[in-house]
Amino acid sequence: MIISTHQGKCHTIEYSLVNISELQGELRLDAEYYDPSLIKLEEKIRKLNNKALRNIATNTYETFNNKNCNKFYYIEIANVDLSTGNYEVEEIPCKSAPSRARKLVEKNDILVSTVRPNRNAVTFILDVNKKPLVASTGFCKLRIISNEVKPCYLFILFKTTHYKQLLTRKTTATMYPAVSEEDIMNLPIPIPSDIFQKLIEKLVIKAHEEQKKAEQFYKQAEEILLEELGLKNWRPKTKKIKLGKKELEEEENISIRTLSDVIKSNRMDAEYWEPKYDELLNKLREKVKLSYLEQFLTSPPLKGIEVGSNNYQEEGIPFIRVSNISKYELIRRDQKYISYELYIKLKDKFEPKKGEILLTKDATPGIAYVLKEDFKGIIASGIVRLQVKDINKEYLALIINSIIGQMQIIKEGGGSIISHWKPSQIKKLLIPLIESKIQQKISYLIQQSFKSRENSKKLLEIAKRTVEIYIEKNEEEGIKYANNKLKEINIKDTQKLQSSKE
Repeated sequence: MIISTHQGKCHTIEYSLVNISELQGELRLDAEYYDPSLIKLEEKIRKLNNKALRNIATNTYETFNNKNCNKFYYIEIANVDLSTGNYEVEEIPCKSAPSRARKLVEKNDILVSTVRPNRNAVTFILDVNKKPLVASTGFCKLRIISNEVKPCYLFILFKTTHYKQLLTRKTTATMYPAVSEEDIMNLPIPIPSDIFQKLIEKLVIKAHEEQKKAEQFYKQAEEILLEELGLKNWRPKTKKIKLGKKELEEEENISIRTLSDVIKSNRMDAEYWEPKYDELLNKLREKVKLSYLEQFLTSPPLKGIEVGSNNYQEEGIPFIRVSNISKYELIRRDQKYISYELYIKLKDKFEPKKGEILLTKDATPGIAYVLKEDFKGIIASGIVRLQVKDINKEYLALIINSIIGQMQIIKEGGGSIISHWKPSQIKKLLIPLIESKIQQKISYLIQQSFKSRENSKKLLEIAKRTVEIYIEKNEEEGIKYANNKLKEINIKDTQKLQSSKE
């Protein structure tokens, strides 16, 4: 490192002297590849007990055949939460399989994105509840072949900042940077003691359990809501039809309307007038009072802004788009960022506040999430903020996310290619009101769901940092850090996770 002066200003310059014999056969001359900090990091790893990944895991895979099935479950890179590694699956008819849906996945497989590895789209298949489960060819699929390394440990290793940097270092191309599977398989993998790996395994499994608990709490809240409104087993009316010698059942789809109704609604599409929408609202009116959403808002829905893709950055302040909103949490799925300078210009008008409901209105309209903590970022134009009064926020969000809100949104939504839900329509969403005591019970369950999700994230962060400390210092320091952190967080049974090696 040297200090250089230019036009009266001092600049710190890092440099690395590399002999031509040290080019590692890569013929790489870009300065980033020879970043001194990354060279030191790899040297540290190679000083530990290590083996090349190809001696620990295989990247071979069984090819998915879409000719012999009706449907399959697909994991795409964009479906991976970048912070936790959690993923969502898409159910797709086999005849509509994307060309990249090729890699069959099994329990304990690890998927590492080869595209833009700096985003760290890495996930771990801890359960396979639905088959066939298929991954995109954009992933390198790893399966452990050595008893020296546990799958949970390898997953967390690839989630660390250190391995994100090593993968990024290996990328080629600028517009669409990617790392080859060969480069991934040649990475050195440090092999800590069995005690250390078991600690990491316990943390990952406990994080997974907390995630499952979160899903159960939310499902329980939904069931209480539908039970209270008489909708638990409700289905639209059906009629029987004959097709050849077979008798089939389909939803009732005949609706007779007056011209004045059509003119008043300004809707002539048959889908808008399907009987099931009236059936649902009539069923609700038998049980409770319905009120317009605008009655519970302190201001009209506050729309976000479109900053333009030319303002996207790889790092910076989060720019929250529709794909980052789920009914459970904010997710870093295909996360975009903007500069701090642009954020300062926009934050007063477009930064969400704790307690507001973030609601999607475009693309996948009707996803509602209550912001549970202070947040630094800007929301996109496909999202509105709801500032709520006189109703429990978690209850309101659940109504919108449930069949009650979703059927109204499907009916009212417009757009032939991309769905849109106008703010004027949002305000007219009908909300059923139940006893405040039941609202509070539902709210409690949703808050517990949120806590379990947060616990899951905390445990994964502890696991990641523990492995990073092992690389930077040693096993003992990593274990000490993990045990101290587990004492700090309020999660049941964390004492069982602590390592006996202190």
